[in-house]
Amino acid sequence: MTEEQGWHKPVGITLALLSGAFIGSSFILKKKGLLDAQKKHGEIGSGHSYLSSPLWWIGLLLMALGEICNFGAYAFVPAILVTPLGALSVVISAILSSIFLDEQLNFSGKVGCGMCVLGATIVVLNAPETSSANTMPQFFAYVVAPGFLVYSGVLLFLILYLIYQVSPRYGSKYPIVYISICSMVGSFLVVSIQGFGSSIVYSGSNWNTDNQFRYWTMYLSSHSLFLPSYHKFISSTSL
Repeated sequence: MTEEQGWHKPVGITLALLSGAFIGSSFILKKKGLLDAQKKHGEIGSGHSYLSSPLWWIGLLLMALGEICNFGAYAFVPAILVTPLGALSVVISAILSSIFLDEQLNFSGKVGCGMCVLGATIVVLNAPETSSANTMPQFFAYVVAPGFLVYSGVLLFLILYLIYQVSPRYGSKYPIVYISICSMVGSFLVVSIQGFGSSIVYSGSNWNTDNQFRYWTMYLSSHSLFLPSYHKFISSTSL
C-alpha cells in the first residue's frame, strides 16, 4: 500500500458509517411519514397521500444520500469491509424506532444488534487496507476467471427461475422469495460498484499516466450506477 492510499481506508469507513446512519434514519422518517398520512387520510394503501408528508420526503432524501455514501465507500475500501458495516443501519433503525415509534426490542433483538456492532468492529480491525483490483484490467481479470463465470451462470439461472417460476406462485405468500432475488442481484451490484468505483478513485490519482476511462470496460461497468434503483424496486416488492 502506498502512502497515497493510506487515507483510503478511513475515508471508506467514514462513508460506510454515514451510509448506515442515513439509511437507518430514513426508514424511521419514512415510516413516521406513512403513519402520519394514515392518521390524516385513512388507509395508506388507498392512495399516495404519504407524498404530502415532509417526513417521508426527508426520509427519501436521506436514503439517497446513504446510497451515494455507500457507492463512495465501495470505491475506497474492499467490499468485505463495506458490506458488514451496512448492517449498522439495522442497529440505528432499531434504536431510533424505540425512541420515535415506541417499538421495543426484545432480548433476542438486543443481542442481535450487539452482535452486529461486534462483528462490524472485528471486520474493520482485520479487513485489508485496499481492494485487490484497482484498475479495469485487474477487475476484469477476476470477472472472466472460470470460477466467477460458473458462479455468475448459476446465480443468473437461479434469479431467472425465481422471477419467472417461483415468484408468481409463492411470492405474495413467502417474502423469502423476493428477499432471495434481491440478495442475488445485490451480489452482482457489489461487484460492479467495487470495480467501477475503485477505478474512478485510481484514475483521479493517476489521470495523466493510467487513466481508466480509456478502457471500454469502464463504461460497461458503469451500469452499476443504475442497478441500485432496480435493486431497491425488488426490495420494495417484498414488503
